[in-house]
Amino acid sequence: MNNKIHVNFCDVNRFILKDNDGYNISQLVYYFSFFFPNGYKRENRTKVVSVCEEYWKLCGGSLKWMTHPRSHRWKKISSDYNLQNWLSAYPEGDYAWQMIFHSGQVKYESPQYCIDGLGNSTVTHNTSHLYLCVPVTWFFEHSGQHPRTLYLRWAEILNARHGSSGIGVFPAYDMQKRGQAYGITQALSRYFPGIEICDSLQSVSAGMGVLSPNWLNLLDNNYVDKLGGYENLLKNIQGTNAQIYKYSGGVIISASEYPQLCEGGEALTIPEDYRVVSQILRPIRSRDLFGFWGVNTERSLEWRGRMD
Repeated sequence: MNNKIHVNFCDVNRFILKDNDGYNISQLVYYFSFFFPNGYKRENRTKVVSVCEEYWKLCGGSLKWMTHPRSHRWKKISSDYNLQNWLSAYPEGDYAWQMIFHSGQVKYESPQYCIDGLGNSTVTHNTSHLYLCVPVTWFFEHSGQHPRTLYLRWAEILNARHGSSGIGVFPAYDMQKRGQAYGITQALSRYFPGIEICDSLQSVSAGMGVLSPNWLNLLDNNYVDKLGGYENLLKNIQGTNAQIYKYSGGVIISASEYPQLCEGGEALTIPEDYRVVSQILRPIRSRDLFGFWGVNTERSLEWRGRMD
């Protein structure tokens, strides 16, 4: 990724909070998000494991804590643990699941590396999701990897409906600790509108439409068709910095060459490239009211449309 990603990082860090013991209760990350229906289905659970095993090969050595797949209790990750161990805890057939693996020093700490997923039935709990996170500097330190290449590959494996990828802020895994950072997260999201709030509670309302745009934006073919088809998307991005990358099952729209926190380094200013993509995606944006960390329910539609 372009070194311009470092613009205003010193300013961003003053919004990242620690508790009295020095542990992070919010964290800046580079994230990948995927939203998909009926994650409880065996075939979808298998796809999730395939993606997470690739992530594990890249970053698994940094993961320290996990929740037990059935009891959901926190435990340290043993040196010989792998995702096949996790998979074996579930029945062979269809079954709802959850997974959290993260790199925090303690179980509640907001991490820089994480796997955070939930496989539900759309009949009972709406859409399913998967978040994968790495430090923002990870791609500079691993020059052979590119976030767009990974996102394209993982989107194709998962056959996800939609998602986004870029710079985000990730909460602590403790509701009381998370609450301590609620106000500063609101301020951060206003100050740097290009930052996503990576709270999985957004997935509750995601089934009825896409969420906020970011640097990379995943759409399956169904959503592409709702926007008038691939050729219409190409027409809509002519003369902009956006690019469209096809994969088997959908597209990824890249808003610009590199992630942006704000326009031209000016805080409180929406990245113009993100605004272009937001306006393209507006017809398929979720209209469901649902709040989450840093965003009140009554502000949820405003948040999703903040780039307009």
